[in-house]
Amino acid sequence: MTTQHTPGPWAASSVADKASHCGCRKACAIFELGDYYVYPAPGQAGPVAIAAGKDNARVVATAPEMLDALKLWLYYDNQDESDFAHVGPMLLYARAIEATRAVVARALDDAMLAERAK
Repeated sequence: MTTQHTPGPWAASSVADKASHCGCRKACAIFELGDYYVYPAPGQAGPVAIAAGKDNARVVATAPEMLDALKLWLYYDNQDESDFAHVGPMLLYARAIEATRAVVARALDDAMLAERAK
């Protein structure tokens, strides 16, 4: 299964902040005050989304990482007994939990959860 989405990581920035950096004040005038760009890593085309508010933008910006965490869970779930002989089930489970905690912490801007993900 392959995807064609813009690779992560993505980040969020207020439209006003982005306008002051990129010189696109006129183009940015069509957006509401409080809107946020969600843009990919440097070198990628963007923005990939525009979100209403910082909290929504932060959640949208974690989409590639959330997809990766979900793929780990699916991989874990699809293993049979013979696969676990090579990589212990607890190791796969720990990787999935760690990835999930990290992405949820980033989406919620939760420092305590981020610390647990390390």
